[in-house]
Amino acid sequence: MNRVVIAILSTVLVTACAADATEEGETEWSASGERQALTFRLVASEPPTEGTNDFELVVTGERADEVDIFARAVMPAMSHGEFPIQVDPLGGGHFQLMGVELSMPGAWHIAIQADGTGEVVDWAELEIEVP
Repeated sequence: MNRVVIAILSTVLVTACAADATEEGETEWSASGERQALTFRLVASEPPTEGTNDFELVVTGERADEVDIFARAVMPAMSHGEFPIQVDPLGGGHFQLMGVELSMPGAWHIAIQADGTGEVVDWAELEIEVP
């Protein structure tokens, strides 16, 4: 099952927009899921850096309160493997992504999958740039 999910996530076209700065000085990235069932917004209190980073993930949509989130960091240009990310639910469609290891500068993809009871509800990849 995990191999199938990884294959699906690996072939998904990156649908994220460029990073946007919020009024609070945060950086955020957002994408609609491939099934258009959910929207994913990744928020960082500071721009991402080489090393360990933490993010908040906000999921919106009809089933946002019902899903479990699985996430991985991938650096496609370097053919790095996929690095699992610890995801802690905060409630109300909010999740904390802890200890996201971005080991070198460049374009990283954060692959996000939202699972419901026995099914994949939606998924997306958000591209973030580490200077």
